[in-house]
Amino acid sequence: MKTCSFFGHRKLINAFLIRRRLLIVVEKLINDGYYRFMIGTHGEFDSLALSVCRELRKKYEIKIVVVFTSLSKLNRAKFTNVSCVDLYDDCETVFFETEECYFKQHIIVANQKIINESNFVICYIDVSKNKSGAKMAVDYALKKEVNIFNLFQKEDYLISYNS
Repeated sequence: MKTCSFFGHRKLINAFLIRRRLLIVVEKLINDGYYRFMIGTHGEFDSLALSVCRELRKKYEIKIVVVFTSLSKLNRAKFTNVSCVDLYDDCETVFFETEECYFKQHIIVANQKIINESNFVICYIDVSKNKSGAKMAVDYALKKEVNIFNLFQKEDYLISYNS
């Protein structure tokens, strides 16, 4: 089963343009036989990827898998009116056990497990940034020789500042 995963910075500049690019790439992958899409829950890029996959699922038969990185992420939902799981009730959800890791490693370990199940990664990463969890995930995907498509364009910064 061909699987694609998503990694990107928590904060996005010019999400509208990124969403358009993401829609085009994901639809091409679907037409190339990708059926399963794995998405995290930790930022604007994850939310954007989930939104695009939900939109395309109306047109194509695809499977969306939302990955939780820790029990604390699920438990945090109890302080809101909406359960974290309810937000994803239309998707398959997966919990990769990372509790034995130092809490700052939860996302890194979960990202590696996602990549181990992926044939393709779509990312939004400014490679000039020295430190980023998303960049670490993509570096791991490169080591694993997973195909990667980076949606980042330097012009995104210029367009947002000139808007």
